[in-house]
Amino acid sequence: MTNKTTVELLNNHFDIALETPGGVKKLRELILTLAMQGKLVPQNPKDEPVPIMLSRISVERNKLKLKIKKEQNNTNCTGLAGINIPEAWKWQYLNDILIFGPTNGYSPSAVQYETPVRSLTLTATTTGKFKGEHSKFIPDDIPPESHLWLVDGDILVQRGNTIEYVGVPAVYRGEPNLFIYPDLMMKLRVSAEIDTIFIHYMMSSEPSRNFLRAHASGTSGTMPKINQATLKSLPIPVPPLAEQKRIVTKIYQLISLCDKLETERNERSKKRLRIHTAAINKLLSAPDKSEFNSSWNFITKNFSELYSVPENVEELKKAILQLAVMGKLVSQDLKDQPACELLKLIEADKKCLMKLGKTRKQDTAQQVTPDEKQFVLPNGWEWVRLIEIGKIFNGNSLNDQQKILYSKNSSGLPYISTKHVGYGSDQIDYLGEITIPIDEDKFKVAHKNAVLICSEGGSAGKKIGLIDRNIYFGNKLIANEVYQNVEVKLIFYIYQSPFFQDLFKSKMTGIIGGIPFSAFLNMSIPLPPLAEQKRIVAKIDQLMSLCNSLEKDLKNSSDKKTAILNAVLAKISTN
Repeated sequence: MTNKTTVELLNNHFDIALETPGGVKKLRELILTLAMQGKLVPQNPKDEPVPIMLSRISVERNKLKLKIKKEQNNTNCTGLAGINIPEAWKWQYLNDILIFGPTNGYSPSAVQYETPVRSLTLTATTTGKFKGEHSKFIPDDIPPESHLWLVDGDILVQRGNTIEYVGVPAVYRGEPNLFIYPDLMMKLRVSAEIDTIFIHYMMSSEPSRNFLRAHASGTSGTMPKINQATLKSLPIPVPPLAEQKRIVTKIYQLISLCDKLETERNERSKKRLRIHTAAINKLLSAPDKSEFNSSWNFITKNFSELYSVPENVEELKKAILQLAVMGKLVSQDLKDQPACELLKLIEADKKCLMKLGKTRKQDTAQQVTPDEKQFVLPNGWEWVRLIEIGKIFNGNSLNDQQKILYSKNSSGLPYISTKHVGYGSDQIDYLGEITIPIDEDKFKVAHKNAVLICSEGGSAGKKIGLIDRNIYFGNKLIANEVYQNVEVKLIFYIYQSPFFQDLFKSKMTGIIGGIPFSAFLNMSIPLPPLAEQKRIVAKIDQLMSLCNSLEKDLKNSSDKKTAILNAVLAKISTN
């Protein structure tokens, strides 16, 4: 395959990359890899031979008293695994084309007032582009001749960061002595015989990044690092200088096209999101049936466009739950027994349970105040507190000895902690490592069809589950065993609604983040008539099933596009 054909293939498949998740990123990586293999532009036999250029670099280095280490003699540089270069090119260790560095920077403490010295933060180069706004003032007096000052053409390399960013290079373009660089960066400068931007592109390529990642220390931690020796030993393909410049021009053209198309795609996505958000808000705030129907008709008319991305499908699920909570998902039926009568039946049910010793007497719930009623309910609905409609209680924690003891059991009830509970639609994991015997009366049992919700930590209010068997459960979970005449699955759905999620967050306290048990008991929710509860649950089930099918179709379509793109990229890179 000729270089011309390679570029034509790239241009012909930009549209596929654009519509594939992560496709543009893969395309950028391929462009740099092809450049590294000499496949982006034609070679010109009239270009000055590389050895002549390298000899001038060697003379320049000798004048600067920079030596080539014996173990890194340029004749021994065999390149990067899997990368073949044109015959006229030469592999060189990065060290052998440098006239300065690499050297580490300096990281003094920052001050909150303006000083003559700005020190970069790591975020100044994590994107591979220099961003001077990511800097801080330091109180130190840095001499003008110090190597810490950046000058135009310096390459900065992240020597310590997450595995995603370690080794990322960026070129400084600007006036001298405006910035110094931190200890977690290294600075280097290449010979004037080499195009700095070309070297930056080569160092940014995936093969080079993989080389540095593989040689980083502490890759299992959060801050793997590379040292100067590793950076010096990075193999760099060196073409003639004239070809370097042609490659830089072609990379810039292709990367710019990637950026342009990606920006256009992002703008379309933002516009789609704005339209969808406005349509959903209009639907939720519709003052009457006519406005509601008009908003819904707009959504259905533009359904395929609005829900061509998973993010909008997720927002549609939230809207469905919010409409359900507000009484706008199904029609009301005047023949339904109103919720006020339902509450009387629930109260009678509680008294029976107390007589049987199955529940304890609870304090009388305070009436829901007007300020707590966030919206007007349909006729027949009532605002109630959670304590009025179910038996609500925390689970039990286990100490280390109990965890060891009960992990050996093969029979009993599963012990469910926060980690075993999913996010609403996710299944509960009943096959945990701990099983507690049924006769352990010191542990509370949550019975089949109870609703669980996490009450503390980062997952508070988010992890929600409906259990299909009896369980023991942890102290960071709250169980709700709803009384008769309340549809348990409706409570499960209400917990997941934007209305309930916002209310839950407003009740959270503490540094860790959690809701006090008493505050949870007194949270107020809307309660429809029982018959309408059942209709609401049936409609939510139906619509959620449609949403799940839509998400599955989108994923299948995405997987298919990814497979096509991978095949195209593989064809381009291997021919």
